[in-house]
Amino acid sequence: MTTATITAAIDSMMSASAKTDNYGGVSNITVSNVWSGGDKLEQMRAIGKFDLSGIPVGATIDSAKLVQNIYQVDTGNRAATLYRIVRSGWVENAVTWNQWTWSTNWTTGGADDDPTDHVATDKVAFTFPASTGEFDITGMKTLVDDAIANRSNELHVLIHFDGELEASGNDRYQWRSSEYATVAERWRLVVEYTAVADRRRAMGWSV
Repeated sequence: MTTATITAAIDSMMSASAKTDNYGGVSNITVSNVWSGGDKLEQMRAIGKFDLSGIPVGATIDSAKLVQNIYQVDTGNRAATLYRIVRSGWVENAVTWNQWTWSTNWTTGGADDDPTDHVATDKVAFTFPASTGEFDITGMKTLVDDAIANRSNELHVLIHFDGELEASGNDRYQWRSSEYATVAERWRLVVEYTAVADRRRAMGWSV
């Protein structure tokens, strides 16, 4: 078995309170839902692309997880979901709440439409932690398998809190983006796989 560590190729955030702002060059990723007195002050979603082309053709994916180095937590233990983004041509330095390229809108802001912006059934549900540090979103194998088989080795993801319309709370998570100076702290897919040759050796076949 071999382990591949794949940092985000591109990433950004989308802000419902600043719908035309782009965050493709910042060193952090934020997911948030902040209310005060019944007014929504901040709602941010994360978007990222992971390039799986370095995994050998024919390899068997044994496991996959998404690792984040979280450095800010407000409240904690917030339920969230990761979805597969459909619009694989989104542009890092152009994506906003309203648009996925400089001239093309999402069907619904924040990549919210199923199935043209994201696919509601292609998802991983998880709960953000109560404290800072390295955090694993497990159960990514099915999405990785699909990306290799059907999506030209590209996995595009959207992350946001569940229950964003709940008019309460002060929930915010921040982790290191693909622009962060220390490469080892950027968010990344960790994929364990068995190459074809290794599988043949395990079965006693010549390679």
